[in-house]
Amino acid sequence: MIEWFIYPVVGVIAGISSGLLGLGGGIVVVPSLLTIFILNGVPSSVAMHMAVATSLATIIVTSSASSYSHYRLNTISWVWFWFLVPGLILGGVFGAYLTTAVSSTLLQLCFSIYACFAAFKLWFSMKLKVNSAWHGRVQTLFVGGGIGIISSLLGIGGGTLIVPYLMAAQQPMSKAIGTSAACCVPIAVSAVLSLNMMDVEVHDSGVEAAGLIQWDAFVGIIMTSMLFSMIGASWSKKVPVKLLKRIFSIVLVLTATVLITKT
Repeated sequence: MIEWFIYPVVGVIAGISSGLLGLGGGIVVVPSLLTIFILNGVPSSVAMHMAVATSLATIIVTSSASSYSHYRLNTISWVWFWFLVPGLILGGVFGAYLTTAVSSTLLQLCFSIYACFAAFKLWFSMKLKVNSAWHGRVQTLFVGGGIGIISSLLGIGGGTLIVPYLMAAQQPMSKAIGTSAACCVPIAVSAVLSLNMMDVEVHDSGVEAAGLIQWDAFVGIIMTSMLFSMIGASWSKKVPVKLLKRIFSIVLVLTATVLITKT
């Protein structure tokens, strides 16, 4: 019963990270849900899969609310959004299938590696150097596809990949964050729909893909994530983002360390 008090707290942190940093919230939700599910007796063979699927469902709502706030602030580049969407959707579908095909242990390891990468990028404010040739319509299909696969596989929004790519395309930080928030939505929608339509069994678990989303966790998280994603978006031009990024990067490294020790 205590999880009903924890889920809204997770939603607050996920919402702020989505609106303020354009991260989608999954980087917070997945490890939090994994811990809660295991403590509640969910088999370790499927706990990570459930955390990923439930996180993707919450991202639909959280990122939609964040996107609306960025839309009102005029910080979404719709040209880049529509360039990336086809690849993001295709990648989201394929990534959802991959999620069911790999073990929970491998998913945890992949997530840990990604969390360390995200922490490193946030701490040092890394700028991606991308040749202008990768900014065409065909090229963005492949870029979006890669981002969609990784995001869907790990239950994240993909902001740590989308934001630096857009900044390399000469988009200002505010536009990159706003567009990233909007891009998280098609990834999550395509992944969640795919999981619910798949008539497949999750790797060595006996659980069907359609049953992965834990709806009580979903409701508990979105109760607060919607509001705080909009608050985070409104803070994006007012708070010391660099300091918050460094604090968040430390949390990510600690999270990755814990997950690795549990694999």
